[in-house]
Amino acid sequence: MGVGKSTIGRQLASCVGTTFIDTDHVIEDEQQSSISDLFEQHGEAYFRQLEKKALHKLVHESHQYVIATGGGMVIQKQNRDCMQQHGVVIWLNVEPEAIYQRVRGNKNRPLLQQTDALRKLQDLYVQREAWYRSCCDLEIKSGSLTPRQVVDQITQFMAEFRHEKATISS
Repeated sequence: MGVGKSTIGRQLASCVGTTFIDTDHVIEDEQQSSISDLFEQHGEAYFRQLEKKALHKLVHESHQYVIATGGGMVIQKQNRDCMQQHGVVIWLNVEPEAIYQRVRGNKNRPLLQQTDALRKLQDLYVQREAWYRSCCDLEIKSGSLTPRQVVDQITQFMAEFRHEKATISS
């Protein structure tokens, strides 16, 4: 959350000539409800099932996308496996304190609607770090980089990744 997935994802999709999709927006459109309302009315477990459904649907469509997933997508092993099997997974690694500066006061972040939001971000980072690390093909410490710099790193990695994959399969 708050690491720049949407900004970078849009720029990356434009750069490589494909469509950008944010799983949160897919869920909001399908449910005709905001993520905050879904959390409030149905709880986190319900939302996580909607996330899984959206991800699996997107990766099985014939079109290729740049997909921004919610920060909690990695919680479920099925999601981590799906992402690894069907795409290149990029982890935009930003320190919790920097994320807090970006998202503080944002009422659309259900997991941060508590007294000590920074502590919650730190706890989420500790809980999820191993999952992010285990399923990513590329980790970018993007906290001090511009979106363009991040996109450049990703496109360079993708070019090398495709070359390596072509060499291995030939």
